Amino acid sequence: SDVPNRFTFVCPYCRQQNLDQEGLVEHCNKFHFSDPTPVVCPICASMPWGDPGYRSANFMEHIHRRHRFSYDTFV
Repeated sequence: SDVPNRFTFVCPYCRQQNLDQEGLVEHCNKFHFSDPTPVVCPICASMPWGDPGYRSANFMEHIHRRHRFSYDTFV
């Protein structure tokens, strides 16, 4: 059974709101895949160990490597 994601995030590029983790990945793939702007990962920033000031140099690579699964499943 799928555990619902308790968090929603804002797109770091265009500020679209209410994206769950999967929705954020899909949204960024569709609208921001080639954007080279360094941005703060909203998923990491929401975590207790996250650094809200750290800008990922390659956000799309980061989000695909780190956020293909939901942390909720493991908490």
